[in-house]
Amino acid sequence: MEIAGFSFSIGELDGCRLIESTFPAVFDQQRLWAAAASYPLLWEESIPTVTLNDVSNMGELDGEAPAVLAWTLRQNQLRAQIVATSWVIGTNLRAGEQIRDVLVQVGRPTNNVFTTRQEATSFLMDRIRAWRESTGGSGRE
Repeated sequence: MEIAGFSFSIGELDGCRLIESTFPAVFDQQRLWAAAASYPLLWEESIPTVTLNDVSNMGELDGEAPAVLAWTLRQNQLRAQIVATSWVIGTNLRAGEQIRDVLVQVGRPTNNVFTTRQEATSFLMDRIRAWRESTGGSGRE
């Protein structure tokens, strides 16, 4: 599914629902809030979920984009079964800085920002294992 330049897909990772998003190079400022409002449609509240966000080609997080991202991250905190989130920046160091700034703003750790998809996926797998160990796989991280 594509909304306002964002690409979303749903899959599976080690028994958890995997929501993947790819951020656009340029943000459509007119449609950002529409994209954010559509994002919850991807969730199934009762299924443990991890997210992987690819920002490797993201341009400047400007205009309303930081506020929309912060709002979306806060909404994710309300999700009953969010297990973990990771970010892939590739060689886009500026994207990493911007994402970390928003993560700090919403009180999230920044140890989930990686240069490769493999690192981001390994992080998610580790968090799934830790979540299962701490909850028996039936509760929130």
